[in-house]
Amino acid sequence: MARNKLNKKLEVLVDALKKDHDRWEEIKTIGCYDPFHTDGVNMEVKRGHIIFMRKEIQELCNQLKVPLPEIMQKPVPPKVDMDYMARPHEIVNNARDTLKIIKASKEYEQFMSSPICRAVQPLTVQRLEYLATEAEKGIDGNLIWLRIFEKRPEHMLSELRSGLAKAEAHRQERGIHAEQLCFAF
Repeated sequence: MARNKLNKKLEVLVDALKKDHDRWEEIKTIGCYDPFHTDGVNMEVKRGHIIFMRKEIQELCNQLKVPLPEIMQKPVPPKVDMDYMARPHEIVNNARDTLKIIKASKEYEQFMSSPICRAVQPLTVQRLEYLATEAEKGIDGNLIWLRIFEKRPEHMLSELRSGLAKAEAHRQERGIHAEQLCFAF
């Protein structure tokens, strides 16, 4: 019975090791969408998992007196620069395209021209300004931040629509006329 449990554990570890090798390669090639860390950091985390699982598999194979599985022939991935980002030029271009779509929208024009919107949702204004600043810097910009907006204009447009709705509700609640919006706050 105990041997069956160990065999099952070995099978699970071998499967997990294969998946982590595949995931490491995927992050290297296309990156990931971690909003806080670079692809290099995520690759190093996967590398750590791979090293740990290889030790576990080695110990289990010794304990069961079975040969090492084929996956153990695959070398441990190399260390990676923690600042590494896959597809930096593509991320920048996609973020710039997203910014163009946002700026061409009626929501953007209405939101940015409304003092009440800017006052009700100042973080939206800051995010848009930061996105524009970082996109302008190109690959020297904050690629993690740009990756968040890559091919996702609908997220920002939804935030702008929300701001417009909040501003309109605030205006109606306070009985502010459109021409008085500049003096609402």
